[in-house]
Amino acid sequence: MELKERWAGSEEMMLNVFDEARDKIAEVTFRVDKDRAGRKFLAIKDQNTVKQYRSRRLMTLMHFFLLHRYKTDLVHYVAPTHDNRASVHRMIQNGVFREARTDDPNIIAIEVNTGRAQKIFASDESVKRFIARPFRASNVSGGPARAAAG
Repeated sequence: MELKERWAGSEEMMLNVFDEARDKIAEVTFRVDKDRAGRKFLAIKDQNTVKQYRSRRLMTLMHFFLLHRYKTDLVHYVAPTHDNRASVHRMIQNGVFREARTDDPNIIAIEVNTGRAQKIFASDESVKRFIARPFRASNVSGGPARAAAG
């Protein structure tokens, strides 16, 4: 794993994950900022996973790392894809995110359920239990993603 500036002096960061042969298998381009209310948010600009590693919750683990590392209250997906929308929907179903707003089609704004996230991040065992859980069936459309999980 590698966490670095996208380029020297950049506010954008990259989280890269490599396999045993040091081939990049996943990446997230992001920045951390604060809104006017002083809440930290993680702005996800791009994310990619090599096809053979998809559906293994690797991107979920990468998001967990970023949420835990930067202690963010919100996540914004900039220019979200269908995969981003599906991922957000699953994270809402699993209680990691509370609500997703898509008032602007170019941004998904999500509130992190910090209490639930802290329970998941409490130990390696709790992270392993969460990741090992079976996928819930989801019906994700390209429409607005307004949901709440408790």
